[in-house]
Amino acid sequence: MRRSLTRLAGASLLVLQLGCTGPTAPSLAPSAEPASPFANIVGNYEMTIEIGEQCSKVVQTIRRRTYDVALGDSGHFVDIRLVGGDAGDLGGSLWRVSPPEPNVLYLNWNDDIGCLYSEVTAQGPFYVCGSGRVMLGGSTLSGVIAGAAYFEGAPTAGCFGSSLLTVAFVRH
Repeated sequence: MRRSLTRLAGASLLVLQLGCTGPTAPSLAPSAEPASPFANIVGNYEMTIEIGEQCSKVVQTIRRRTYDVALGDSGHFVDIRLVGGDAGDLGGSLWRVSPPEPNVLYLNWNDDIGCLYSEVTAQGPFYVCGSGRVMLGGSTLSGVIAGAAYFEGAPTAGCFGSSLLTVAFVRH
């Protein structure tokens, strides 16, 4: 009887072992990381900011600001930085709007509860900043945003408004 139990136990172990080492279920392929929502806009652009005609306090010759910028994907937002030897500290960012909308991003330019950095002009240090929604269309981003434009030391001689700045990014 003991011999029969030993054979039975051995046969059971063999069956169990074969069952455990038999073919396994196919493993799932590792899922690819989702593409960044910003992947299609990364690159070099010419960014133009036009200060609205309602801002008569700012001379016509500096109402149009043009910059060469690079848009870089940080994963959660797009970093906008000036390119070139005299790039300075001006910059900004693009964010997804909430709730997400197709082809709509939120632009923040030189703005962190007020203008951060000035530009040098013939009339003196000049500030332009703003934020608002921009639309992506082909190789351009554009929109009309709220903002400010004024000379250093004379913010009362500047302009502030909800539709003050027209912004356009055109891919190089």
